[in-house]
Amino acid sequence: MNLPFITADKVLDLTITLACFEKLSSHLVERCRGPVEKALEDAGISAEELDEVVMVGGSTRIPVVKDLQYAKR
Repeated sequence: MNLPFITADKVLDLTITLACFEKLSSHLVERCRGPVEKALEDAGISAEELDEVVMVGGSTRIPVVKDLQYAKR
């Protein structure tokens, strides 16, 4: 991660592991579950009835976001 000029005289330059990134963002990823479950409920279908899910946006490329679809509560 490189954020030049995060302040007038500082540069942030650090490396984090995928495991660390996943731990730091896990609460945000878990927040995705609620709206998806609500959409399924509103549509009157279960996740098992879906043939395909098209995910869009940059964060959908994060492995833990992709894996969320297979995780059970």
